[in-house]
Amino acid sequence: MPAVSLQCRPCLRECLCPSSVDMSEDKKGIPAGSAADAHRILDAIRKKAYGELLTGKRGPAAQLIDQKNGEFRNFAAVYSDGTVLFIQDSLKDQRVSQILQAMTRMNAVRLQQYVAVPPQIIEQIYADAEDGSDQPGDAGLVTTKMQENIIALIKMAHQDLNSSDIHMTVGGVRDADGQFYTKTEFRIDGLLEEFPRAKLEYGRKFVHSVFAMLDAGSSSATNFSTGEVITGRISAAKRPELLSFGVQAVRVLFSPLINDGTYMVMRILAAEVSSAGLDKNKGVEAIGYLPPVVQIIRRSQRDPKGGHLIAGITGSGKTVSQAIIVAEGIRINRGQINVTTIEEPVEVIIEGAKQTPKPPSLTFGAAIMGFMRADIDELVVGEIRDAEAAEAFLEIVNTGHRCRATTHADSPIGIIDRFRAWNVEEYKVTRPTFMKTLMTQNLIRKLCPHCKIPFGAEAQERLDPEFIDRCRTIFGRQGIALNTFFTSNPNGCDKCSQRGFKGRLAVAECISTDDEFMKHVRDYRPGDAIKYWRESLGGILMVEHAFHWALRGEADLDDIEQFLGTIDPDIDYKFDRFMPAKSSLKQAA
Repeated sequence: MPAVSLQCRPCLRECLCPSSVDMSEDKKGIPAGSAADAHRILDAIRKKAYGELLTGKRGPAAQLIDQKNGEFRNFAAVYSDGTVLFIQDSLKDQRVSQILQAMTRMNAVRLQQYVAVPPQIIEQIYADAEDGSDQPGDAGLVTTKMQENIIALIKMAHQDLNSSDIHMTVGGVRDADGQFYTKTEFRIDGLLEEFPRAKLEYGRKFVHSVFAMLDAGSSSATNFSTGEVITGRISAAKRPELLSFGVQAVRVLFSPLINDGTYMVMRILAAEVSSAGLDKNKGVEAIGYLPPVVQIIRRSQRDPKGGHLIAGITGSGKTVSQAIIVAEGIRINRGQINVTTIEEPVEVIIEGAKQTPKPPSLTFGAAIMGFMRADIDELVVGEIRDAEAAEAFLEIVNTGHRCRATTHADSPIGIIDRFRAWNVEEYKVTRPTFMKTLMTQNLIRKLCPHCKIPFGAEAQERLDPEFIDRCRTIFGRQGIALNTFFTSNPNGCDKCSQRGFKGRLAVAECISTDDEFMKHVRDYRPGDAIKYWRESLGGILMVEHAFHWALRGEADLDDIEQFLGTIDPDIDYKFDRFMPAKSSLKQAA
């Protein structure tokens, strides 16, 4: 790219037009205008080939930039030898030209040459400058000090803490002295646990460096900005060291906070998570579903047609459960069926399935419809997120295929409500041959078997008296004393890292629809639909499934309320449908 002459004052104010200076080769031997050789450019920067970074937050021009427009650092960097590194086309941006004009007027530097670089280089320059890894002798793009810290944090979260997500709040919270700081939390067994606090500036460096690590093409934004929501992905394809500790990718969300803060969530996707990870001889029972739910799933595995959906909140385990159900279906059919998936991204390896990542150029709906004429027996959709995907899913069902998918809803009937909200045709949504299986799932924490304690008088005193009264009412009707149950040890033990819990348990509601059930749904009588399901189809509520685990001594009643909501003593709970075997009760007692 030709240079821009900053000596052309009239032109600079208007358009930053190109000058006739030859920029085919700069005086340091780095190709000017090249956006391809990122490693060479960064190496030159770290060896001080361009001199000192003037526009860093500690540089000589820091005050000028902070006063005029701090967003300059998203687009360009200026060095003491007069080199300007910039993102393609950014020189016409007022946020850039304004700063360059001011630096020229103040004689801060004589701007000599312009080098076009990829956005990641600009991000890396300022991240390196802040964490000190731009000093001579540092390694290249992939081994900066801050990026090593990021990889180490992901490793600790996955390997040591068994955490599914890392949350970082930069500048959105204050300490006791009213100062903003960086708050880091890990989601462990469904709840957030806080990590030691860090300084505000460290958090800013961290999130900028995470952004710089995103896979090319995965980010929803070209440049990092604290004022917009940005999504992206760090994969093992770009960072192969992730695989060394069992991570295939990290999904990242950046969200704006007050006072120029950033909220970042990193979802860790384990590598080689396989549907075969559970006991093959047990199949879906190993997930923890109750026998009536297992029966419905088994029928769906043999049924060649219809739509089968699993819903739940983020982190409810629905993707892993769907993968196990699909893999068992393949085994039941002796591998003689063609199962194809469309996912974004592929999160769980399904033995025997052809797993297809959704092409970036296609919507989920378009990707699903691409299989319309394919010779498939079962299509598995990673997640239905919008109206187009919902329509396409049911269109495939309408052609006589078996289709499975996950979506976000809080109850089986809530799945239908979501499809209605997407304006899917009513006859498709309420036809039992289309929407055959409606299931929702959640996870509750599993008591540590090494340190759990009886739910006796001392443990009950720590809890809300109204909660204890509700429990006495519900279980007293069945002649079950509260000291039959167990609760968590507030001090925990070494086996559970002093948490009192270790692992999680699946709880689910599952409806195999029929004409009568769907008639109530069509008439917008959800209460009657649930009543029919409970009385005529033997339906088991999610909270009843949770009671099953509590009666086995594996779940805490108080924890059930925390994850599933207030337990209602006015509900007629069907204990005969979920009571564990007597041997389990004796063991719990």
